[in-house]
Amino acid sequence: MTSHSLTLLNELEPDQIRFVTMDESDTHIRALTPVEKKAAKEYMAEKGTFAEFVELVEASEAAK
Repeated sequence: MTSHSLTLLNELEPDQIRFVTMDESDTHIRALTPVEKKAAKEYMAEKGTFAEFVELVEASEAAK
């Protein structure tokens, strides 16, 4: 399933999502790294929601 629903993302755990990107004709799928999973848990405990964290990761990847 694919979704950009913030409500749905907030119901998931860091192990349950994958980032799917496409460049030219190649599709790339990746999970959060162990460092990102730890950062997600810290972010949720101190700053905001899981959906907000995912948006930060996506923005970081888009900037590359």
